[in-house]
Amino acid sequence: MRLLSGGLVVLAAVTLAGCGGPSKYETRRDAVNTYFDRVDRAEAPLAGQSKDIDAAFAKFKIVGNSPAELEQLRSAQKEIAATLRRVQAIAAPAAAAKIRRDLVALLERQQAVADDLVLTTTYVPHLNTILVPLERADTGLTHDLGALNHAGAVKGGKTAPVTLSEALAGFAAAFQRYSDALKPVAAQLDRLTPPLELRDDLLAQRSAVHRSVALSSAIVAALGKKDVKTANADIHTLFTIAPQTSVIGTPQAERKALRAYNARLESITRLQVAINRERARLVRSVG
Repeated sequence: MRLLSGGLVVLAAVTLAGCGGPSKYETRRDAVNTYFDRVDRAEAPLAGQSKDIDAAFAKFKIVGNSPAELEQLRSAQKEIAATLRRVQAIAAPAAAAKIRRDLVALLERQQAVADDLVLTTTYVPHLNTILVPLERADTGLTHDLGALNHAGAVKGGKTAPVTLSEALAGFAAAFQRYSDALKPVAAQLDRLTPPLELRDDLLAQRSAVHRSVALSSAIVAALGKKDVKTANADIHTLFTIAPQTSVIGTPQAERKALRAYNARLESITRLQVAINRERARLVRSVG
């Protein structure tokens, strides 16, 4: 995926040639020239690194970035942020006010993308670590349920439960263990700050885990009340939403995130075109 290509040097210096007009036009032209000169100097370090930055973003992957690639991304993030601060500090004459607003907005969008790319490189591995207990909990519930016979007794046991309460207790214990295992996962998901492109998936995953906790608790409560019909309905719902608890890291999720990144880049390109158009208009009106 190629990111920020051709959009890093957002505004080259523009020299407006004198044309012998009245002094007020010369003063206006000189003010605009001075502004563009200052912007050019502010952007010079970023322009000097544009090839390296383009290469860093071109190599970006949702997962599997090498240490060298991570360092390149962080370096690009730092330089874009520094350029934004320098450009923001430059006051523009009234004639260049619109270009300044657009230029700052463009750099802000570029910084936001760079920030999210760097965040993604740490967020996804952290999320995967958080989800390990969730995978174990799913496996544990499957094992626990598979170890029970239809009456709720452990298979191979010497005696079977003789009362309905005892029969249901085995199933209730399995869902209670599942609920207990999911609660810490839900709490950690609540504390995560995702990059923009992965936010929707996290929200879906977080909701599914919380709902799984609630359903497991409801199942335990229903079994305690011997309400087998309600317990079975909740079990069916629990198993239906299970796939939503692991939406991150799938090929579909990665493709969706990359499409979202590219959509943001398209907005950057459109703004770049608008800046160039405004610059040309300014040259005509002031030069």
